[in-house]
Amino acid sequence: MKKFEVKEVEINYCYSKTGKYKRKYKEKISIDFEEYRGILDYISELDEFKNSVDKLNKSMIRFIDISKIDDSVEQRIKEQGADSQQ
Repeated sequence: MKKFEVKEVEINYCYSKTGKYKRKYKEKISIDFEEYRGILDYISELDEFKNSVDKLNKSMIRFIDISKIDDSVEQRIKEQGADSQQ
């Protein structure tokens, strides 16, 4: 976010009701991403952390498949992995 020069976007759109009504409504939205910079950085960091955890979980599942450890432990790890992906 810090590297981008343009930090604001304006979206113009037009819509109308379906059917015989022909009136068109025009609207625009302006978003200043500078206002959201802190939360966007935070979300980005959380997303990177989640991806790391997901990769670790996949590695653990592969390790379980290779090592053939106890079935109850395998089931718990797979269940925790499914919960973290939701």
